[in-house]
Amino acid sequence: MLALAVNIARADGGGDGQPKLGGSGPGSPNCNSFQASTDANGAINADCTVTGSTATTIIFAAPDAGTNGGLTCSAQQLVAIGWTQNANVQTTINGVVTDQCSFTAPTLSTVTLKDIANAAWESIFTPTGNSSCSCNWANFIFGIPVGCDITVTTAGDLPNQLFAPNTQFDVAPTLGTLIPFPEPGTLWLVLFGMAGLAYTQRRKLFARTTA
Repeated sequence: MLALAVNIARADGGGDGQPKLGGSGPGSPNCNSFQASTDANGAINADCTVTGSTATTIIFAAPDAGTNGGLTCSAQQLVAIGWTQNANVQTTINGVVTDQCSFTAPTLSTVTLKDIANAAWESIFTPTGNSSCSCNWANFIFGIPVGCDITVTTAGDLPNQLFAPNTQFDVAPTLGTLIPFPEPGTLWLVLFGMAGLAYTQRRKLFARTTA
């Protein structure tokens, strides 16, 4: 497994959601159209496969209301092989305030010998668990190659570091592939419509039984 070890926690007491990003070999949904939800406890265990082109940026995004305070990313192994931690951003997608964090791979002109040495070291002593050698740290210096998975989990996190239950989140290789989260107003309309339908059915049933 590619242990990209991304921890998300704001320096406000450690109560924010803390996913860890990672990866493995292929066999998962396409990262370009990937969106999932936390479970009933707010935990995450999901992955997606990089397609099209190498993922030189990895981004995690979730509605601010479900992050329990926000996101502050760290990725020790990625940074050790030259990746850059980008500033967190908060934006509105489809009417939903969304917290985002991301990392960007180095380029040929910015990578150092130390980055390469660290990648070789990690490949030996912290292998990704992939049976082939195409999805290992030595291959991740300039991005996550096509066919390798980006994974995200909250395994090992404390209860107060988990997300709100059933919180939707995106994991994507570029900013442009984030999927809009359902608009809160739309959700209310759906619920209102379902309630109205149930009321109408009950009235029809009552009218038949009293006729």
